[in-house]
Amino acid sequence: MTTSSDQVLSSRPYKVALTVAVILVLSMLTIVTALIIIARSRETDRQDQFNATLTRVWRQVNQTPTATPALTPTDAPPLTLGEYPFALAPNNPVYSAADNCGMQILSGIILTEDGAPTDAFHLAIWGDYTPPQIIPTGEVAGGEPGRWTLTLDGVVERRVWIQLTADDRYFSPPTEIVLKGSDCTQNHAEITFQQIAPLNDD
Repeated sequence: MTTSSDQVLSSRPYKVALTVAVILVLSMLTIVTALIIIARSRETDRQDQFNATLTRVWRQVNQTPTATPALTPTDAPPLTLGEYPFALAPNNPVYSAADNCGMQILSGIILTEDGAPTDAFHLAIWGDYTPPQIIPTGEVAGGEPGRWTLTLDGVVERRVWIQLTADDRYFSPPTEIVLKGSDCTQNHAEITFQQIAPLNDD
């Protein structure tokens, strides 16, 4: 005996609807699978491109020499013929540590023949990363008699020249000071100029 449900299941419209539904499900599965495959393929392509870019960059970095800006040291100034009345005191300059590692300092004192400090002179200072400048001493500089101090801009490898001057004349030979940016134990140079001969009035 055939029931109504059996008749529905065996009817042509039902079979057509079932077939269409199965085809739709299979089509959706096929589309989803294709989308997943395409997405993975694109991700793989992007990863390959990224890896290729990293490889190219790595090769360029290793093949390109590192360009280090060259510092041309400041040449020594020419010496004026004749005897200078002032010279460096023995064992000068004296290098020591500054108050902190983030500075480079020049300082010193000017002494007469009898060892007394004098404010009659200035310091001409110039060199690497150091524009030419005139530094006063003593009370004018806000310090003790004969003394002077200059804090340099930046902490770098540099060579600086110092010379005693007054009234457009030089009274000492140029003195070379070398400071290393990486050495915090010698970023302060103390320079003492001592009079060794009478001053000429000409």
